[in-house]
Amino acid sequence: MFYGSLFSETVLSEIEVELGDQIVISEFQIEQDIVALPVGELDYFRRTKQTYLGAEIEESSKPFEDALEAIDSNVIPLLVDAFLADEFIAPAKSNTDYKITSAFADIVFNEFKENAEVEAIVYPSVAFRGGVNFAISPETEKKKMKLKLIDAQIVEITEALGYGIFGHRKLGRLESIANGQLEWRKID
Repeated sequence: MFYGSLFSETVLSEIEVELGDQIVISEFQIEQDIVALPVGELDYFRRTKQTYLGAEIEESSKPFEDALEAIDSNVIPLLVDAFLADEFIAPAKSNTDYKITSAFADIVFNEFKENAEVEAIVYPSVAFRGGVNFAISPETEKKKMKLKLIDAQIVEITEALGYGIFGHRKLGRLESIANGQLEWRKID
């Protein structure tokens, strides 16, 4: 599974980086449309009046506005969406805490293929309030996404102030990929 987010701060919070950690931050470009299933987005819209991707595209909020206007006929989807949002943002305290979200992903990616192929799940971040994460199937990542070379870099965490506020310095940049080998250039 490919896990990602729109913003590096969300990723850094999710992986719980600490001072001195050295990690690779990479950007990927989606080169073809991807069928994504948002989890908790109706609940998010109900609370913020924005979709996960923001308010840039007015028509993206129309289905949510319609669902909230007809609450009597949409009470079950509203409750299921809010329940799933809570499950996805609940911090794990043991290795069994992800059973519901894992089962949900398994059903979405494997059991629904005949009806509608879902290639990605969009869900709220556990570690970064307001952050959005993506779980993208391996097949989709290989077929429809491309690593942006100029935006892949090795960084060292120089500040971890809490609340998703991080400082970092660049150590290297990805120069090329040849035969599965990554070529890095050191940044002084």
